Amino acid sequence: MGLVNPDLKEIIPVEYDLIHNIGGTIDGLIEVEKGEKKGLYDITGKLVVPVNYEQILPLNDGENLALLKNGNDYSYFKNDMTIGETLVDFKIADALPKVKHYADSYKVNGESSKNIMEYNDRNRFTSLVVAPSYLVEWHMLSEFLNLPNKLRTPTEEMIGDGDGSGYVEVKFSGEQKDEENWFTSAFYSVVNDYLGGRGGLYENKALLLVDKKQNRILGFDASNYFGEGEGGGPLIGDCRENSLKAINDSLFEFKTTSTFDAELLEKDSYIEEGPYYHYLQIKNGKLVAMESQRLFPTQFVKLDDSYLQGCYTLANELYSDKTKRKTVDHLTNDMLQYMKNEIYGSYHYKFKSPRWDEIFKNRFYVDEKERNVTVDDSLTAIDKYNINWINSKLNPQKPTVLAAQ
Repeated sequence: MGLVNPDLKEIIPVEYDLIHNIGGTIDGLIEVEKGEKKGLYDITGKLVVPVNYEQILPLNDGENLALLKNGNDYSYFKNDMTIGETLVDFKIADALPKVKHYADSYKVNGESSKNIMEYNDRNRFTSLVVAPSYLVEWHMLSEFLNLPNKLRTPTEEMIGDGDGSGYVEVKFSGEQKDEENWFTSAFYSVVNDYLGGRGGLYENKALLLVDKKQNRILGFDASNYFGEGEGGGPLIGDCRENSLKAINDSLFEFKTTSTFDAELLEKDSYIEEGPYYHYLQIKNGKLVAMESQRLFPTQFVKLDDSYLQGCYTLANELYSDKTKRKTVDHLTNDMLQYMKNEIYGSYHYKFKSPRWDEIFKNRFYVDEKERNVTVDDSLTAIDKYNINWINSKLNPQKPTVLAAQ
C-alpha cells in the first residue's frame, strides 16, 4: 500500500503492508505497518518515526505524543517530532494511565473516526477505518472496521449480514491489582452493533494483563456467549463479575460473567448467566485460551470451596421479564449436579436418564452409536478429584462415588 494526496502526488511510497487512517492513531500523523514493525509519517510525506518499532502507544501527555517499543526498550516520541533516548529502568505499568483509551470507555462510529476512507465502489455504502495497531493488539478493536458512511445512503437491498457495524462501543469495567502487586488487570466489554445482523448488538469481553515482572502488556478477548443457539447479545441480568487469578507464572484464570442458557434437570429451568472461567496460557508472548467445551471450571483445576461462590442468574423461561428471573450468589444443588454430569457428558457418556442425554446432546453432540456406556478410563486425575468433590457437596453425609446420574 501507498498514499497519494488530492493532486495524486505520492506522499507515502507503495511499500507497506498497511496504512492507517490519517490522524487515526495520532492527530495529523499516519501510522504504517510493514511485517511486525510500525512507524509514522506526517501529512507531507516525511517519515517522522522509522518503521522499526513493535508498538506505538499514543499518549495523553503534554510533553510526548507516543511511547515507542522496540524489543524490551522504550522511548518517547516527543511533541517536537523527535525521538528521545532509550528510557532507563522504565516501567510500562507506570506509564499506562497516560496511554490513550487505557481505562477509558469510548464509541467508534463514522462520525467519531478520524478521516474515514471511502471504498471506490458504488455498491459499498460503508467507510473503512483501520484501527490503531495497539488497540488491535490489545484486542479492543478489530483491525478493519466497516462503519456507516454519512456521504452515502444504502438501500434495503444493499444491507445484509456482515456488511459492517453501526458502531463499536468499548466499555471499561474496572481494574484489579494482584495482592503481591506483580500484575495489574483491566477489564472491558466490547459491544458491536452489526448492520443486518440477526441479533443486532453482540458483546465480547476483553482483558489487559500488565505483567510487571516481564514489563509487558498482554491482551485477550473472548465471546461472553456459551449458549447452544445463535446469540451473543449484551448481558441482561444483574451479575457483572470480572477477576483474574494467577495459577502460576504462565497460567491465569479469567472469570467473567457470561451467557450460559444451560437447561437444568427441572424442565424449563435455566442457568441464564453466570461466571465463565477462561484458562489462559502465555505462549510466544501472547495470552492463549486452553480449549474446553465445559461451562464449569472442572477441566484444568482442582475445585475448592471458593468455586461455590459466584453471581448466577436463574430463569424459568429464557429472556423473559425480570419477574421470572432470580439472582443467587452460590451454586445450588441443581447446578452442582449439572457441573458433575457435564464432566461425563464431555466424554460422550450415555446417561441412564434420558433427560440428561437431552440436556447434553447439543453441547457434546455425537452420533448415538458413539455414546459410551462407561467413561471411567477416560477421566483424568483432575476429573476424578472434582467428581468426588462435587459428590461431597451434594451428599455431605455419604461416601463419594464416581457415578453419573
